[in-house]
Amino acid sequence: MLQLEKISKTYSVQNGEPVQALKEFSYEFKNNGMYFILGKSGSGKTTLLNMIGGLDQSTSGELIVDGQTITRLSNQDLDQYRNRYVGFVFQEYNLIPELNVKENIALALHLQGEKEVEEKVIEALKEVEIEELLLRKVNELSGGQKQRVAIARALVKKPRVILADEPTGALDSENSKQLLNLLQKLSKEYLVIVVSHDEEYANHYADEILYLKDGVLEDVKKFHEIKEIEGENTKEVKQALPIKTAFKLGLSCLRIKPFRLITTIILMVISLTSLCFVLTSSAYNHNELCSKTLEQYSEFEPLALFKLKKAEDSFTGSDITSTDVQKIKQKIENDWLKVYYCSPFFLEQNNLREIKAISGSGYKNLLSLQCLSGITGISKENFNNKGYPIVGRYPENENEIAIPLYYYNTLARYGYKNKDVEIYGYELTPETLLGKTLTFAFGKDAYCVLTISGIVDTGFDYEEYLPLLDFLMRRVDFQYERNLISFLQAYSEHSIGFVNENTLSQLLGPQLEEQTSFLLGTMPKNHKDIYSIMSSLEDLSNGEVKYEMRTSLSSEFINLEGSFYMYSILAFFAGIILLVFSCLLMFTFLNLSVEEKRFEMGIFRALGARGKDVFLIFSLESFVISLINIVLTIISTFIVVAIANYNLSNSFHLVTSPYHFRFTQMLILIVFTFVTTFISIIFPVLKASKRSPIDVIREI
Repeated sequence: MLQLEKISKTYSVQNGEPVQALKEFSYEFKNNGMYFILGKSGSGKTTLLNMIGGLDQSTSGELIVDGQTITRLSNQDLDQYRNRYVGFVFQEYNLIPELNVKENIALALHLQGEKEVEEKVIEALKEVEIEELLLRKVNELSGGQKQRVAIARALVKKPRVILADEPTGALDSENSKQLLNLLQKLSKEYLVIVVSHDEEYANHYADEILYLKDGVLEDVKKFHEIKEIEGENTKEVKQALPIKTAFKLGLSCLRIKPFRLITTIILMVISLTSLCFVLTSSAYNHNELCSKTLEQYSEFEPLALFKLKKAEDSFTGSDITSTDVQKIKQKIENDWLKVYYCSPFFLEQNNLREIKAISGSGYKNLLSLQCLSGITGISKENFNNKGYPIVGRYPENENEIAIPLYYYNTLARYGYKNKDVEIYGYELTPETLLGKTLTFAFGKDAYCVLTISGIVDTGFDYEEYLPLLDFLMRRVDFQYERNLISFLQAYSEHSIGFVNENTLSQLLGPQLEEQTSFLLGTMPKNHKDIYSIMSSLEDLSNGEVKYEMRTSLSSEFINLEGSFYMYSILAFFAGIILLVFSCLLMFTFLNLSVEEKRFEMGIFRALGARGKDVFLIFSLESFVISLINIVLTIISTFIVVAIANYNLSNSFHLVTSPYHFRFTQMLILIVFTFVTTFISIIFPVLKASKRSPIDVIREI
């Protein structure tokens, strides 16, 4: 069955002469029997055992098993040879402490692709007479029990040869005798080769003793005639380390340095959270946020469009021309009004010259519309389509104007006076203002007088904002209302006068008519329509001209973008620094983990595990670490995003969350984490998995 022909092994020594451990060793072993190999330290005993076990390869000569030359096999075939033919029993037992007795023995079967293993494990334990220890932990066993478990692990896969390297070296006399008796019993069915330095035991238990000296077979002593049995053909096995076992072994790696692991994970989570926040910030859609916020305020917010032209490094306000109006109307459908600024707008002598002096300041003056902000020309048809209630009538005649009810309410609250007469608010009614004239100016010298034909109820709820008149109401709660009132007083239908189109043309003339201050429309009720307007304005804009929509929240949105930019920059740089550091830390952690699991790797390789099995174990370890990082990062990112949304919503009066940690960002996180961890582990694990079994075992 097992034949060695002129096996030699020479080891290269750095900065020294090569050492020849074996010199043309030749011998033929039978299919069964108990062989002892004796010799002093350095005689080549262990080297010979490693050659037979396929852990090391000879420099020259041939090892022949069942007619097949083992010395010419590939590394993969050598793994198969150790798995099928050889069972190892080590001096230090070499049981895996993270597995119990059953799992240690079952590992040998799992590596052969076996799934139903319990009966075979129990049978092997019965052969070594310790079946009651099936579920014991390794650290609960005595030395003799551990060695019996090691023998059971060797037996369970039905090998052709059992190799025992100093099996009694760590046992007392009584346990040594029990172990050798057991091996002698097994030698009736198996080929048992024992390396030892104890000649007394060898003389008592051996069928044959091989004496080695300086790598040469010096003598052979035969004690009993071995009744050789016919060797059975060893079945082909499909090697595969079960995922469950590999996963359990991978988890055991995590318990080696818990503080280092926790530190690594914390830093990875912090850096990955920063990365996710950057990704979330980059996905921020300004138009979407503005449109959803404005949807909630669409009942109050006017739709005002402005034009800006580039001047040096910034954009400044510019008049809207008829060409601009045409482009906007083609792109955005709305009931647009062209509004023209007029200043100063005041009440004329003998009628309404100036608003009565209003006492107090600040909040008490906030609700007062002390002058109209502009005028617009509108046809009677369009005016009627708006459906605004009116006291009086539409200004269909030349030099007539309809004023908003908001302006009337201010006068009715505070009254007015001219040079000689003071009129109190309670004396005013809408009817008393009809027929009065207003004088206002366009430019420096163009003064115009218009007669009030009607008072238009544009829908401004004056009563709702009366709390702003209370001088003591200085709370932040009213910040939006304060901004809204200021905006309505400047850029809404509640603060402009309405004239017919002919009157407007006469007032402005051809030149001024081309200088529209801004366009006024109706704010859509649906955020998608608002979003569409904002997108269309961006499409109309270019590097020299910008068209923008302004609302009472515009300044808030501008500040909001600044905050987003600041958060993103801070998170980006923090994330980059922490990612580099944590990747280095992860690489160090996994590299040390590989080094510290050399013991288990040596056992795996001796049992016939492949390099890919070793790679699987550490890949699963990295998978677990990645999974922990991903779960904790998702949780921490949701917390960070929630805090950021809360602060920004409170600061900028948002009704929707600006940040959204969506599936896309999660997917990027998952891919990035697994790739980063895989890169961190690939080199140390590939290096470890490609080591020859003997190199790994020598480092145990």
